This record gives sequence, structure tokens and C-alpha cells, in this order.
Amino acid sequence: MVPEPAAVLPVDASPWPRAVGENRALVVWARFADDDEPGPGVTEAAGDWQDPSVLPTIANRILSRDLPGAGLTRYFAEQSGGRFRLLGASYPRVVTMAEPEIAYGKTDGTVNLGRMTVEIMDQVAADPKFDLDWFDADRDGHLDYLFVVLHGMRTTRLYPSHPSGVSDLGALEPGASWRGLRLDRDASGSYVRYDNAGNIFADLDLVRLMAHEIGHDLWRGFVHLSTVEPVAGIPSFPERPIGYALMAGHSDARGDLTISAFERDLLGWIDCRPLVRDTTVVLRDLYSTDADHCLTLEAPHLGRSGASRRIYLSNRQRIGPFDWLRTETSPEAASDHGLMDTGLLVMATEGGARVGVVPADGMLVLSTQASDYEGDLFKPGARLTPWSHPNSSGYVTFPRA
Repeated sequence: MVPEPAAVLPVDASPWPRAVGENRALVVWARFADDDEPGPGVTEAAGDWQDPSVLPTIANRILSRDLPGAGLTRYFAEQSGGRFRLLGASYPRVVTMAEPEIAYGKTDGTVNLGRMTVEIMDQVAADPKFDLDWFDADRDGHLDYLFVVLHGMRTTRLYPSHPSGVSDLGALEPGASWRGLRLDRDASGSYVRYDNAGNIFADLDLVRLMAHEIGHDLWRGFVHLSTVEPVAGIPSFPERPIGYALMAGHSDARGDLTISAFERDLLGWIDCRPLVRDTTVVLRDLYSTDADHCLTLEAPHLGRSGASRRIYLSNRQRIGPFDWLRTETSPEAASDHGLMDTGLLVMATEGGARVGVVPADGMLVLSTQASDYEGDLFKPGARLTPWSHPNSSGYVTFPRA
């Protein structure tokens, strides 16, 4: 069965005002005063963060100052079709907190994010050689975005449920600013843990985790999307749900790198063509410039309590630049990222979202060398209608009523 969504998207919810256009993000790599050791499984060959006092080799690949760039810059440029441009750079030195980790702990076991944010920004703003003003692209007096990557956390958590990242900068004094730049606690930044097994891949430059956290600010109306149940044949976390959207919940198998058509539509990153009559269509992949890379179907009579339902149809068959199966080599992590299935992605929305996948022929194509997979979504002659209730290989998508 499909779990209930963690949050419901209000009909009138608006995205982050800067979800279209150019934005600039600052990445700060930080460590506590008593954090002196690299995490388990960290190797020089993988480009990991070995010496906590020295920037890792991936620091300069997270964001780029211009397009096409790499890391998050390239990721959002491709996922948004160029409509959202996230430029940026890492602060050139590791910021070391003044005290041991325990000094920043709160009574609930979490870390005092507000205190850390102030201390980090004080150090950055005190550096006369660092151009902090560059990170305010629209000159509105706010730093566009701040990512803080914490090297290790042994005694505290970012959040009571202990997620690997949190879209929050903590409580800040009203009017606090650094060289005249202010921070919005709920829309200006996030924290991520570098040492969280299963989320850190040097060759992905923290893309999935950091993209998810900034996503909480891009899609302000919801916290996490619902997930689907596991299916036989998935090589990782068979006992846990798997999310087929970037904003999948923390209880799933690390979400997905592909931003779904529904998520893109909310931000104005994709133009979904509505189906208004019975017809035959060819669904292109989500990276295609063809108009038929996303189709919608209005089905008002299917909604619960008379609510209108919209069905999104998109193609999951391409192994694209961010749709590769990535396997963590560390035995402590042992997790997979990337395109976990191929076929048609069906999403139904009623203010919130339920996500399900109809695999092509019930088969999986999980190879980085695989070409586009052509398979039958249903048996010969079968038709997808507003009354269809796809259920393939153990997947149940969304209720009929």
C-alpha cells in the first residue's frame, strides 16, 4: 500500500520566489573543535574528506560560478531545462567551530543551529579577501542560499528524527546581518552531514542530498512526498520503501536523483500537455525538448470527497546524466542511488501527491551502460484510462477513489 503523504500541498501554495532565474549559493565546510578524524571508509582515492581541517577535493565541484558547470549547478540546469540557474562556490577554508561539539548541544539532543550559523557567518564575513556580496544575485539584501556541510556529528543530531540534512539555519536575532546581508532562517539555507552513510558519494558531489534540502525551500508547500512499497529485484534496502521523487520522505531508500514531472510542474520548469480526448501518444523522456515529455489528465470524478484529481504521466526509460545506478563501496553504507526502475511514472495529485511506478514489462534496467529500454507498459491491447489502477510487480500506485 502507498503510505500517506508526510504533508499535503495546499492548492494555493507558491514556490520559492527565486525558483526561476539565477541564484548564488555559498557552501561552507565546517567542523567542531574536537573533530579530528576522518569517518569510516573514507579514502583519498575516492576524493573523500580525509583531514577535517582541509577542504576535500570535491569542494570545488559542488557548485560553479558559471554555466554549464558541474555538481549542483549542472544538476539544476538540466533538471529545470535552464529555468533555474544555481551558481555558487565553496568558502576557501574549513570553518572550525570555537568549541567542542557538546557545547552546541541542546536539551533535546539536537545541535544549536542558530548559534552555529552566527559563528560561521561571523568568520566568513570577517575575511576581507572573500567577496560575500557576490552571493546576493538579485541585490535584495539577503544571501541567496547557504549550505553548511558538517564533517562529523558524534553527540548531537540535526533534527530529533536524526535526518542527514535539514532545511533550517536555526534561530537568528532579528535584523542580524553580515556586511549588510541578512539570512532567512526558513528560506536561506540548510545543513547536511557529510558522515551520513548512504548519502555521500564523492562522484555525485553531494548532489542528491543537497538538492533535496534546497528543495524544501523551492517547494514550500510540502515537506516530503509519499513513497511506494519495495518490489522484488531491487538490490538495495528491500525492506524499505523507495521514493521516485527528489522530495521523497526520509523513510525511503534515499529518494531519487530525477526530479519528477509533478515537482517540475509546480515550479514552472516543465510544460505538461493536457490530454483532452482519447488518443495515442508517445511519451518522450523528461530531458527531451519534445512537447510530449509530460502529459496530464484531469479526472475530477476520481478524487476523494469530490476533490479534483490530476494524473501526471511521464517517461522513466532513459538512463540520463543523473539517472545512473551508483553503488557505495563502503561496507558501512551499502546503498544505491539513481534510476531504480524504468517505465511509466504515474502520479496522482489532490493537493498532495501519491507516487507509483508502472515498470515496463515488470523488468528492471539498472546498468550505467544500458541504453533506452523499450518495453510494453501493459499487456498487448491494454489501455491506460482515468479508471486504470496500475499494479505491477508488487507496486500499488494510488487509490481509485
